[in-house]
Amino acid sequence: MGKRCFLSITLTGIALLLALPSSSAFIDRLTPLKDLLDDSDYIVVAQTESVSAENKLAVFTAREDLKGKAPFRTLRVQLTPDKEKHVPHLLKRIAPRVPVVFFITQVDKRWLGLGYTNGTWFQVLGQPAGGAVHWHFVHCEIYLRRTFKGTTDELITTVREVLAGQRKPPPPNPQEPPGLGPELPGEKSYRPAHSGRSLLAVILLPPIAGLLAPLLSLLFPGVLLAVWRQYRILVYVLLAQSTVLLVQSGLRWWEPSAWWLGPQHWWWPTLALYALGLIVAAVQRQRDASASWSQPVALEWAALGIMALVGSAWALLAWRWYGSALDQMAPITLGSLVGLLHLAVRGLASSSWRWAGWNTGNVMLTSMLLVALVLARQDWQSESFETPFTLTAQARTPTQDTWPMYRGNNYRTGCTDSSTVPQRPKILWTCNVAQGRGRFYFHCTPTLADGRAYFGILHQIQAQTRGYLYCVAVEEIRDEHRTMPPGTVLWRFDAAGSLKPVYCSPTVRPGRVYFGEGYHQDQHCRIFCLDAVTGCVLWQYPTRSHVESSPTLCDKMLVVGAGDDGLFAFEESTDGASVSVAWHIRDWHVDGSPLIVDGVVYAGSLVGDFLTTRTPFVAAFELASGRTLWRIEPTLPVAASLTWADGKVLVPLGNGKVNADDDIPLGGILCLDARTGQRVWLYENAGPVFSTPSFSQGRVYFGSKDGKIRCLEAESGELLWTRELDAAVIGSLVVAEDTVLAVSVRGTVYALSAETGEIRWRCDETAELAGDEPVYSSPVLYRGRIYLGIGSQLVCLGDE
Repeated sequence: MGKRCFLSITLTGIALLLALPSSSAFIDRLTPLKDLLDDSDYIVVAQTESVSAENKLAVFTAREDLKGKAPFRTLRVQLTPDKEKHVPHLLKRIAPRVPVVFFITQVDKRWLGLGYTNGTWFQVLGQPAGGAVHWHFVHCEIYLRRTFKGTTDELITTVREVLAGQRKPPPPNPQEPPGLGPELPGEKSYRPAHSGRSLLAVILLPPIAGLLAPLLSLLFPGVLLAVWRQYRILVYVLLAQSTVLLVQSGLRWWEPSAWWLGPQHWWWPTLALYALGLIVAAVQRQRDASASWSQPVALEWAALGIMALVGSAWALLAWRWYGSALDQMAPITLGSLVGLLHLAVRGLASSSWRWAGWNTGNVMLTSMLLVALVLARQDWQSESFETPFTLTAQARTPTQDTWPMYRGNNYRTGCTDSSTVPQRPKILWTCNVAQGRGRFYFHCTPTLADGRAYFGILHQIQAQTRGYLYCVAVEEIRDEHRTMPPGTVLWRFDAAGSLKPVYCSPTVRPGRVYFGEGYHQDQHCRIFCLDAVTGCVLWQYPTRSHVESSPTLCDKMLVVGAGDDGLFAFEESTDGASVSVAWHIRDWHVDGSPLIVDGVVYAGSLVGDFLTTRTPFVAAFELASGRTLWRIEPTLPVAASLTWADGKVLVPLGNGKVNADDDIPLGGILCLDARTGQRVWLYENAGPVFSTPSFSQGRVYFGSKDGKIRCLEAESGELLWTRELDAAVIGSLVVAEDTVLAVSVRGTVYALSAETGEIRWRCDETAELAGDEPVYSSPVLYRGRIYLGIGSQLVCLGDE
């Protein structure tokens, strides 16, 4: 339900959605200035010759070549509208004679361009046509302020000195918030017709209106006074509700994870205001028994009509954006419609009608109270902890012949009891997928089945990113034409060049591969199902956000998180050629991979980027219907996937980002009763936990960003042992035989005793291979060998 809509309401029914800044992300893609310099074929200092908002055209002329000599001296950039609506922002920051630095790279037959002017980055694309290059604006690059945010002259000086070898390029600043540089002063910039300050005036209007209304009723007696008498209680109630909701929105901005700021708790003041308004109205009616029936006037029709129209428009927008219009505005919208109906009745009825004493304001308050009661009851029921279901499953471990999904099975235990652990491992082979220009990053955890590894890749050129899904042989494969040794790429999928970077681990079942695209900065991504042998698309489904979650399969059902688009459950058709949505849980930011146990889906969420996804949750849903069985709000975001532990659910907690610490790093493991959602225990003495806990034989194993591996007793949460590694642990652990396998972000692979935490061996060869590139991929144990992603390579470790 779209429940987190905070409104400023006057008698005219104006509503406003408050925007919030970006929140925590799993991996921020940083673009060092060094990479831009290396990627660029040409770096040009250009001067803005003309800007036309009417013609949607900006013309730039090259004045100085900092790197290479660009084959074109004029860039005529069409300011085509973009999804993010960044053109008006750019028009405030460019004007004639304003210098712009362009970083230009040719990829295939296209030209990629990044423009920079006084802290604002923007992207343009060039398409050759008839001996010329046609340029068009793509969008502003709000995250590149972490690359550089100084003045244009400072960037020019920096580029000159770096290219001359006089200094090193400055590193990116991951703490820099996304945004744009300052607007041009005075009349230089092209400003759109509407300014955000008018919206702020709307927010400040209710308290002003509350003070002016009694004064106006005295200055203009007669019709206005009569109207004011009918609606004054309603107006005061709406102004009070507006103030309450604005206070709530401010508090949630300040403390988004506070449980008492959840929308279900804030129906109480709304109901109290409506009820109090009716009580006051009844008392005043008794005191003013001489009040007479009056015919409706044009002012009433206009005011209530505007309220109903604005409320209906808001409902349509809320339904489109959040999938539901049943928020705090709904009682007011429906109350306005009831008020219009009452006006019509007043116009037709006589003053002798028995309900003549019920004025329109009181009728509206009564209907608003009834609607609010219904919506509040639905919210409270959705928070119920009643759990009419039983659990019988025990955590199953994958066999030695398969690791078909993230963490090996639907329970995400990371435990295998039939594969041996290498005793003296070394790198047996690598598969480097880097091809051509740019940088390739292997962040996901590979999935292995039937002698093949499936994994996603991020490919970056300048600020442009694309993705690939690879299928690589991990054992010798023979067909009638050739013999393919381990490390051979069998196929590569890129959706005809449109695939976004792939972070999620694919999920494999016979003949099929399921995965999603996108990192945290990506929107409008897709979920794919491919043929496992050929890589051909069987079906795809669009989402509004990114898909870092690995799909979980149960018969014909597929459950997957889609970032700010929430949690989806799909049902494949009988022939497997299409998919339909069985249910959809909105208002969540789900990046972890769901659990499915005994027909129950368990999932957790991060703090999202939108108003409706600011609160992290852990919840259980009925697989068949999506009905909420229980839901809680943890103290910290749920940074990774949940783990099943024989009737309990292990929840990893952590703030900050993988590559950027919070001011006060916090993390731990929360253990919940799977039936009720009630807390069993909480272990807090850890850094942020971005890895999925492992569970085996009554013990919980996990790594954290503080560089330590910990082992807890599953029943009580008691710490059994701790082992410090050489760096932070982001990847999840593998438990096999009596050994725990781990990898640090430096790339060092460890084997620890599951009983004591003693280090049995470490492999520094992988750390040398990683160099300065952090390792986020989790290790996978498959048929006695260890596989993980390092840099741009799939690495196989094992005994000779």
